[in-house]
Amino acid sequence: MLGEQDAETIVRPACPDGRSVNVADGVTDRRISGRGEQVLSVHGEDGAVPHTSLPTTPEQWRGYLSEYGELYLRTAGECDRDRFTGEQVAMCWLGFEPAAEQAVLTAERRLGVRFPPGFRAFLLASDGWSGVGGCIDELFPCENIAWFRDTFDGMGFIDLYAEKQGRESCDEYVAVFRHSLVIASGEDHWLLAPTAAGPDDEWPAYGFRPECGELNEFSTFAELFHASRETLGDE
Repeated sequence: MLGEQDAETIVRPACPDGRSVNVADGVTDRRISGRGEQVLSVHGEDGAVPHTSLPTTPEQWRGYLSEYGELYLRTAGECDRDRFTGEQVAMCWLGFEPAAEQAVLTAERRLGVRFPPGFRAFLLASDGWSGVGGCIDELFPCENIAWFRDTFDGMGFIDLYAEKQGRESCDEYVAVFRHSLVIASGEDHWLLAPTAAGPDDEWPAYGFRPECGELNEFSTFAELFHASRETLGDE
């Protein structure tokens, strides 16, 4: 099982094609204060470390997603913006209606788990999301969340990395792929792993980038989502 990292990236042996693989708590220089208080820190140009509180409730997620949508539309190319309706652009809302509690419960029963609180709160704010930074096309609605091992892509990656069985990094990748839910896909995939839930019931989240063979670990779903915001450039 991959352990939590503290702003350090472990460079493991290349797998499976000879390139370096990074397993870390994020793609940026980030320091996590701990599971109890979800605070993300990034070094600014002047060396300062500003803090941004991450959303934990449906209400906080709706506010956060509204700001995220506005930033996405401001920084997106014309082709990306054309995917959205005039109403979505005007409202800066690239999500959907909140998931009903019953829809969340139905998905949890189907998958045999209870979603971590932060991800549950996200679904209760918007049942899925389109317009994500990086190489993700969409976050899935409740009905499309699945075990990665049961998807076509997941089975393919498990077989690919299992061929290199015995390499520590490859074995860890296979373990994550077999025991994680896939919650978002595109060229990349976002995963949630219930096998290492913390004392607050949050699960580790992973961003898998097949093109470069990177599996980046985050302490929570909210931290993974926020890292995608940083790829949008800024303001």
